[in-house]
Amino acid sequence: MPARITELGLLPHDASHNRGTAHVIRDVLSSYHEWFLWAGLTAEYGVGMPTYTVRTPPGQLDDVTRPALARAITGAHTAATGAPGFFAQVGFEELSAGRHFVGGVPVADDFVFVHGQIRSGRKPEQKRALIEALVAAVTDTVGVPRIAVWVYLVDLPPPNMLEFGHVLPEPGGEDAWLASLDTVDREHLESLAVEAQILQLTGRETPGFNRLR
Repeated sequence: MPARITELGLLPHDASHNRGTAHVIRDVLSSYHEWFLWAGLTAEYGVGMPTYTVRTPPGQLDDVTRPALARAITGAHTAATGAPGFFAQVGFEELSAGRHFVGGVPVADDFVFVHGQIRSGRKPEQKRALIEALVAAVTDTVGVPRIAVWVYLVDLPPPNMLEFGHVLPEPGGEDAWLASLDTVDREHLESLAVEAQILQLTGRETPGFNRLR
């Protein structure tokens, strides 16, 4: 891992390197076991990326509110479930007039629909907390009233998901699953986790951040 961090240009090669960044990287590496453990895929949290799709009318979100809402939804997921949000996916879709109906009637212009696909096994109270956190994320970021926010959560059993080229294991089978990955795949997941944490801590996007290969 230190070699990977050095490759990204984030470890000091001499005393003139920014010491603030070096301290952050040391913090990242020292908390590796707690936060990453092979890209945050731990037996405690289970394997599987949460995926959120936000549907809105055209023009309701812009280049400022979209990333802000993506961060808010990611934070809501982490706060409600306790799982790291490094790989939470948030996508946006615009539905033009005449493309989305409720009860046979076009939806109002200010409605926001959030569809979340999450790993199965969450407790009911966690899901309720997640729903409330998602609603708050939308109302605070977009400025719409609570009545305009619709949230849906769908549980996905891990064996029904394939991520990074591998079907995910049943809960409890994470260690064997991780051990079955080849070295290249494990190192790739590891590097993505570190790069995501660096972005979270420093706001600095590393070269090739979040690339698939």
